[in-house]
Amino acid sequence: MKLGHSHRYEDRLHRDLKIDKDVPTAVLRYHPMSSRYLAQTQEKAAHEILKAKYPEWVVPKSVFGNAIAVKSEIYRAEALPAIHRLLNQIVARHPAPPLTLDLNKQS
Repeated sequence: MKLGHSHRYEDRLHRDLKIDKDVPTAVLRYHPMSSRYLAQTQEKAAHEILKAKYPEWVVPKSVFGNAIAVKSEIYRAEALPAIHRLLNQIVARHPAPPLTLDLNKQS
């Protein structure tokens, strides 16, 4: 499990994390936030909670070697329920901003 934020979540797994396209991956959850700064601060706080309460769920980078372009913040599958609880708390504190339509945007 990789917990993180990205303004382009659709291609985060391959563009940012550099996971080979042949590796099966999925974004399990997405919640829009009002700013990148807010998303980043909430992510960092969630990581601190996970590391403090559940250090046994932290997966060392050495397990994946060069297969993923991150150095930390990778968790065992057992962390998923706790991650969802943390995300539920974030969503409750920071509801998604209203959608805006850019009428000048070309499709």
